Amino acid sequence: MHKDATARLEWAEESLRDIPNQTVALNYKAHALAALGRYDEAAHAFREVLTRIDQHTPLSVGFEIELDRAAIERLILELETRKEPAIMNAS
Repeated sequence: MHKDATARLEWAEESLRDIPNQTVALNYKAHALAALGRYDEAAHAFREVLTRIDQHTPLSVGFEIELDRAAIERLILELETRKEPAIMNAS
């Protein structure tokens, strides 16, 4: 599990280095951090995703995708109370 999450985190960070305003890559990073048990960092990244959604920052992926604000808000609340490594669906 950690190997896959680490690979997803590396991919997301590389994508963000190439195109820093990628909201979807930041969302993937947040999910990877949560899967690695790095809850505070994951919650912070999810909050940044919400900020970008609120600012109508383009998703920068080249195709249409929608992020569910309410689902992200629920994940943040879960991360703030979680003590065990999270297994989260990136949907």
